[in-house]
Amino acid sequence: MTYFGKHKGSDPKPEKQPKKQPKPLKRTPLKKSNVKIKKHSDTTLHALFAAACVVFQRRVRKRDHFRPCISCGVMLGLFHAGHRYKKELYSGLVFEEELCHSQCETCNVFKQGNEKGYIIGLTERIGAERVAFWESIKDSQREYKYTREELNTIINKYKNV
Repeated sequence: MTYFGKHKGSDPKPEKQPKKQPKPLKRTPLKKSNVKIKKHSDTTLHALFAAACVVFQRRVRKRDHFRPCISCGVMLGLFHAGHRYKKELYSGLVFEEELCHSQCETCNVFKQGNEKGYIIGLTERIGAERVAFWESIKDSQREYKYTREELNTIINKYKNV
C-alpha cells in the first residue's frame, strides 16, 4: 500500500482527448474606405496658422539678421522672432511686422520676452507714436480668428522672401 491508502497502479489514467481543431477564420469582405488623403487645401486651420508663423518668423529673422537683440542688445547667439504681445493672447497682432523683431533666446525664452527691454528697443526702432498706436488698438485684436484665405495669403507673401 502506498501513501494515503491507494495502491500503486490502481488509478486509471485519463484517456488523451484529441486536440480540437481551430475553426477556420472567415475573412470579412473588403470595404471601400471613406478616408481621403489631405491636400494642401484640406489642411486644418491650426496647421495653416503654424505654417504661416514659420514663414513669417523666418522672414523676421532674415530681416533683422545684422541687428542686435531688441531687448538687450546682444549680437551673438541663437535668435528668435520675438513678439511685443504674446501670440497666445493677441492673435490678431501675430503677423504685424512692426511688432515682431529678432530677440535672443535668453530674453525670449528664459526672461519670458523681457518686456521692459523690448518696449525700450521698440520705441527706438519704430518711435513712441507708433508704440502708442499699437497700445491703443491691442485689445481690439485680442482674439482674432484667421480665415483659410488670410493664412494662405500670409504664407504666399512670406514664403519666397
